[in-house]
Amino acid sequence: MSKRVIQRRKVQSHSGFEQVLHEKPRDIASRLIYADWLEEHGEKEAAQTQRLKAKQCARFDPDFDYTAYLKKLKVADKVQVERIAFDEIIRLTTRTEDCSDLDSDWLEEQGENEEGIERYYDSARLQAWLQEQMIERKRGHLSDANGALEWFWEHMPGARSSENVKGKHFATALQSAFEASKEPEDRKGRKTISRSVGKGYVVERTGRNKPSWRLKGGRVRQCVWSVFWDSGGSGAGAGTEEAYQIGERYYYTDSSSGYRSGPHDSLQTLLKETGLHWITEATVSIWCPLHSAEEILGMSEVSESMKEGYGLTINDEIWIWVTPGVLQRAEPEAEE
Repeated sequence: MSKRVIQRRKVQSHSGFEQVLHEKPRDIASRLIYADWLEEHGEKEAAQTQRLKAKQCARFDPDFDYTAYLKKLKVADKVQVERIAFDEIIRLTTRTEDCSDLDSDWLEEQGENEEGIERYYDSARLQAWLQEQMIERKRGHLSDANGALEWFWEHMPGARSSENVKGKHFATALQSAFEASKEPEDRKGRKTISRSVGKGYVVERTGRNKPSWRLKGGRVRQCVWSVFWDSGGSGAGAGTEEAYQIGERYYYTDSSSGYRSGPHDSLQTLLKETGLHWITEATVSIWCPLHSAEEILGMSEVSESMKEGYGLTINDEIWIWVTPGVLQRAEPEAEE
């Protein structure tokens, strides 16, 4: 869709631009106009995203709905999709999450598989293959094979890799992700340079005259909520309970009892299902790198059985009981 068409429509809202891009997602001019509109309305990060997508349009649809195609192939409930390296590369896996650092017995109880199948694809090649399969399906050529997970993995046009992605097959995708990174390039003569491309991944470029690229790393386990509690007194219990994130899922563990649960779809769901959102007289400290102290309190419930003078630390700040169910940040002590 041309610039004139968009101007004639006088698009003035998010929904209007999204409708235009839905009709023709690979239209570079449309995305650049949308980017300018976003920047004019103070949404600089979203504008940068649209400019990046405009650069990708020549190679693939940056808003491609992989899940919709996988549903048509009847494997969507078995195959997980993750966009990485600024959407230049797609990671497909039969595992719900990367749980390799968790206890194998617990994983077995949860029905998880430590091994699974894990493959990486450049977006352009994967989209082309999925579209080809849809054509074959409409022609009735996949009637016998369709729905078989084994058939799906057997015919996917990619190489299996659990650690690094490199080589000619991924060269364009990795180079594009490398160039799209906002990190400044080191120009002091180093032959190997790495740039973060999100979700724990980095693209490493080796060589200058004839450079090569590879994807390294992957999703990491990150603690996102930690509570230390102490019941007080001789022989009383104490321990640390934690919520941690792997990919887009959340897991819970209790160091004192060894109890674990997960995966959970959101941190808020985990907190309520495990009771980790309660603040009681035994709570000594709460730490969360994703939220401020005020936001943590908003996600928590304060026990009304607390007594005056009770205090705890939230993200290294001291908070004290003021009225039933209400905590207040302690005033800093005046310097003498």
